[in-house]
Amino acid sequence: MKACYMDDFGGPEVLRVREISCPPKMPQHGALVIIHALSINPFDCAIRRNYRSNLQSKLPIVLGLDIAGIVTAVSPGSKLKVGQRVCGYVDPRRMGGYADLVAIAPDEVMSVPSAIDFTEAAAMPVAGITAMEALSGLSHLTKGSTVLLTGAAGGVGTYLVQLLKMFGFCVVAIASPYNFSYLKSLGADRCIDYNTVPFEKIDHRYDAVITGLPPSFLTATYPLVKPGGVLVSMKAPLNEDKLRAWRISGNYVYALPNIRALKTIGALIADQKIKTTVKVYDGLESIPAIHREMEGGHATGKRVVVVRR
Repeated sequence: MKACYMDDFGGPEVLRVREISCPPKMPQHGALVIIHALSINPFDCAIRRNYRSNLQSKLPIVLGLDIAGIVTAVSPGSKLKVGQRVCGYVDPRRMGGYADLVAIAPDEVMSVPSAIDFTEAAAMPVAGITAMEALSGLSHLTKGSTVLLTGAAGGVGTYLVQLLKMFGFCVVAIASPYNFSYLKSLGADRCIDYNTVPFEKIDHRYDAVITGLPPSFLTATYPLVKPGGVLVSMKAPLNEDKLRAWRISGNYVYALPNIRALKTIGALIADQKIKTTVKVYDGLESIPAIHREMEGGHATGKRVVVVRR
């Protein structure tokens, strides 16, 4: 099998493509999937830069969470079928999606609807599941509530803008002006330029704030939530003392494989109720360049690598 692996931690230059003689081991009731497309996530870049102790893998590591392809072999007792079109989110403690073959567990994949191609299917899992779980933290809000969203033009944000509008919320998106027209096309009611309006100068408080900001910026988001509102963090745990001090509730989203949420997103996309935005690249060899590009910021939607056409 062919894979993009890393045998050290650091910049994009540590990612290398080579043939690996040992195929991945199938989990119980799992399967092997021939990958047709995969997508890159910020999580991948974070792991590449700084090893996480919760990973089961040892160096060298094959990164990658989002995959789409065709089942080529199944383990005894598996409900998956050879030839089945699937997409999924490989457990982040195992990874392995930057390859042309991956082992998956049955609770990590779903059948791909016929209306969705592999490119779009590979973009859905991590971003879609994260968006659904972030949205679940707003269940007590009423239609017309105003939600401030950071990182609105990225993979998760693209889904969230559309989902929030579907549920009747007013969406204020923080982004680069480069992405304003894109976000308004998705349904954003207002856009704020993060280059000219820092958090401390935002003169409004919102019913909810959904953010993927790192801990160093997260502190500035607490005052932006109205008393009784909710702060949803997709990057770092929230501080309970600060939540109490500002009289708000909080929800920390660390999305893991969730087939129910993935099927919901898949159905919405298949029915053309929401859309996925992708930038497509060819071959595993393109992955280091994608990592460099992602670290430059201004992401719009998801970056998808076509492995097999």
